Amino acid sequence: MRLAAAARFLADGVELEQAQALLDGIGPGDPRRDQLLGQLAELRGDDQAAEAAYSRALAKVDDDDVRLRRALALERLGRGAEVKEDLARLRPAAEAKPHEVAAKRKLRPLLPSSR
Repeated sequence: MRLAAAARFLADGVELEQAQALLDGIGPGDPRRDQLLGQLAELRGDDQAAEAAYSRALAKVDDDDVRLRRALALERLGRGAEVKEDLARLRPAAEAKPHEVAAKRKLRPLLPSSR
């Protein structure tokens, strides 16, 4: 329930403090919590915190959406070599979700030539 409410606040992009309060009440073992903390950090313009949160989420579960979000944060931080590593681990485009395809287009210059 808290995760869903926090996700709604983040989707609106307005009530960030309420989203933070909800996420603070969830234990650190939940990868979705870390994903949402990453999104919150992005909305606040803190790419370093976003990358750290996405890394924690990926340590718990492999998820292409989280991997793409981390790649975008890494790209903004100027860490291109790590972006390439993340992108190499993504599913082929035929299996990707539409928002993943859009993110891949943005990162295309960094993609390995085999994708």
